[in-house]
Parts: sequence; C-alpha cells; structure tokens
Amino acid sequence: MILIKALLLAWQLPQAIIGFLLSRGAERKRRGDVAYYQWKRRGSISLGPFIIVDGPASIDHERAHSVQSCMLGPLYLIVIGLPSLIWCALYSYTGLRHRAGYYSFYTEAWAEAIRRRRWPD
Repeated sequence: MILIKALLLAWQLPQAIIGFLLSRGAERKRRGDVAYYQWKRRGSISLGPFIIVDGPASIDHERAHSVQSCMLGPLYLIVIGLPSLIWCALYSYTGLRHRAGYYSFYTEAWAEAIRRRRWPD
C-alpha cells in the first residue's frame, strides 16, 4: 500500500507540490474517508491528493478532480487544471454566467460525471 501511494504521488508530483503549498495555513478537516483543507479564500481547488475548499459543499466535486489527477498524472495541469482555472475566472468575472452553466465546460462536466458515478447524491 505504501508503494502504491508513493508511485501515485510521483505520478501526480507537479500538482501535489502546488497543492501542498496552497494548503499551508488552511485548516485540515475530515469528512468520512476524505481528508481536505478548508481555507478562507473564495473558491475550491484540487491538486493531486490535496482537496482545498471554501466550504464542504464542493468536496465531492473536488474529489472528482482528484480522480482526474490520478488518471492524467503530469498532464492534469495542462488538460484540467489550467483550463479549469481560466474557465472559473471567465465565468466569475465576465457576463459568461448569464450564457452558460458552470458545469457545461468539459473539465467540470467530466468531474461532475465522475462525482455522480462514484458519490451519488
């Protein structure tokens, strides 16, 4: 089990380093089998094994992004992370929210599909 965790961490190393740095100063919490960090900033992010949220409502969605990270490894930041960050900024700070649903973007739609399959409401 330790070997598997070490290999998974190595596979996700770029995002794990960023997640580790961003989680500093956030409060570590637990909900069932999920460890996460709650920060005072607005918004949530998942980077490797680090799930950082502004409240418990987004834990399962961010957990699904962690699954994407396990699947994509070092490509996660290019395929999911950066596009998702850009989408979030555009959605939050432009009139885009009046024209499209947040989960209509491919990164978020895929995460929601994983969430519904693994942790149904």
